[in-house]
Amino acid sequence: MVISELLRAFGAQHRLQIHLQPGGIESVRPLTGSAALHYRLGEFGVEIEFRPTDFIQVNSVLNRLMVSQALALLEPASNDVVLDLFCGLGNFTLPLARRAGCVVGIEGDSGLLDASSRTRRANEIANVEFHVANLEAVDPDLPWTQRPYDRVLLDPPRAGARGALPLVARSGAQRVVHVSCHPGSLARDAGILVHELGFNLRSAGSWTCSRTPATWNPSQSLGAESAMNRCSRRWEVRVSLGPLMIDVRGQELDATDRELLRHPSVGGLLLFSRNYASPEQVEASYRGRACPARSPSLSPSTTKGDACSAFARRSLGLPPRAVLGHQYDLDADAGMELARLCGWLLAAQSCGLSGST
Repeated sequence: MVISELLRAFGAQHRLQIHLQPGGIESVRPLTGSAALHYRLGEFGVEIEFRPTDFIQVNSVLNRLMVSQALALLEPASNDVVLDLFCGLGNFTLPLARRAGCVVGIEGDSGLLDASSRTRRANEIANVEFHVANLEAVDPDLPWTQRPYDRVLLDPPRAGARGALPLVARSGAQRVVHVSCHPGSLARDAGILVHELGFNLRSAGSWTCSRTPATWNPSQSLGAESAMNRCSRRWEVRVSLGPLMIDVRGQELDATDRELLRHPSVGGLLLFSRNYASPEQVEASYRGRACPARSPSLSPSTTKGDACSAFARRSLGLPPRAVLGHQYDLDADAGMELARLCGWLLAAQSCGLSGST
């Protein structure tokens, strides 16, 4: 009871809606009565409603940049018919409808499409239609697959859009934009589009968000043009492409992980705390299996971001970073020495895990 009251007070102080999840995903409920959650894409006059359990891009600044740039790459005309695959809540679909003649959004999760349909009506957008379909194995007899499209936007989950790419090739689209959350599956899909399906790569880049304007580096999105549209465009990759470092979901490699790791564009594997159970498990699961075509120096395993301290605690027995700060508050010299020793141990053991020099 005391915890609930503290959470209510915290929510009121910081103007937050707090939801609790005592069990499975179906148990999520608001701590207090809550208004609908929504975010706004002001450039396109669109407001999108969502639930706490829905997938959204949580960085609103980055999401606005991403949607704006994706539409700039796609360049829909006012009479174009656009196909948005893996459309979710309509994050790209509804802004596209403000620019194109008609947009068809396809999603495998019927719950998300129910929400996107409500949002379409709330935004008074009439030139959008939504359909539920399995995009990992598209049924070619579905009516929406029989239509020609001028543009296609892909925004798949981390496994990529491989199952939908033959449909993209048959659609007649003159331009395709692929937005990805996983550089490994993006590299694979790009290879299929260019080398097997006759598209030309126009540009590639990634979104990063900081206090300065967004910067662009390769590996997170691409624009491709159909070979039928052979105007005098040059490749516009901003910097040279180096080996990609990718992550995997669990503590063992599944078939999709192995396929991605064999791709020639992938140079190594990032390990997070979710990938670690013991040194023996890391050795058995990953040693010699990451990027077998590359030398060990190009296939390190490492940690990244906020998961680093958790990984280090579990694998090396290092203390949480808060302990280092507390020690520094008590004795600055002792705190600095403890931090130095922890850093030395982490570096030494990481070299042992990575197999790199």
